[in-house]
Amino acid sequence: MAAHLQSPPRPHRARRPTTRQPRPQPHGSVHLERVKDEYGDAVTTVVADMGTIEGIRSVVAATQEKHGRVDALYNNAGVGALAKSFLRVHETPYEIFEKTIRLNLWSVFAMSHETIPLMLKTGGSIINVASINAQAAIPGSVSYISAKGGVLSMTRSIAFDYAVDGIRANVLIPGYIDTRMVSDYTNKAPDPTAAAKEFADQHLLGRIGDPQEVAAAALWLASDASTFMTGSALTVDGGYLAK
Repeated sequence: MAAHLQSPPRPHRARRPTTRQPRPQPHGSVHLERVKDEYGDAVTTVVADMGTIEGIRSVVAATQEKHGRVDALYNNAGVGALAKSFLRVHETPYEIFEKTIRLNLWSVFAMSHETIPLMLKTGGSIINVASINAQAAIPGSVSYISAKGGVLSMTRSIAFDYAVDGIRANVLIPGYIDTRMVSDYTNKAPDPTAAAKEFADQHLLGRIGDPQEVAAAALWLASDASTFMTGSALTVDGGYLAK
């Protein structure tokens, strides 16, 4: 079950049914059609607000009704900077902080809270998506950094509490990835080309990542190839944190 929309690489083993919570927008619809074309009836889609318990429960209920079990949960729903400019702590409106925490951290807790009871029967793998900014701060982004740091710590807590139940929990630490969130930021810059180069140059590999590279890491964490891994952070950042 994936609280996101991402077109995964083709697995080499038999495909398992999956439930996906797509973004309710045209950009997400394009990817959704590609996923459905590839996986057919194995994919169930649910449009839901991941900032509400009602939305989260609707995703879990649809999964339970159609598939009866959850083998893997991929928590990737989230937002970047909600403010129009960088804000220090005393400049950050309460509503910005609360909304960022709710979408980036609370949603991970709530999805895990509602899904783990299904995993207790069979075991499973939880993959949460944090950020390089969980480990390396940037100016004026206290809400985002706090949320992603919380995801990192929450993942370790889940791993500690549920290892006895055969549930693994790991966290992905991606660098800047070629997503709409990044392109929206660079396209709004006075010089989009320079802004894109600035993002790329922060990585040792000299480029931003491709969504497929993160998807491949997530697929590995969900698979039996990573069964001796839990409570760990898998960094997919093109060398950003090594600088």
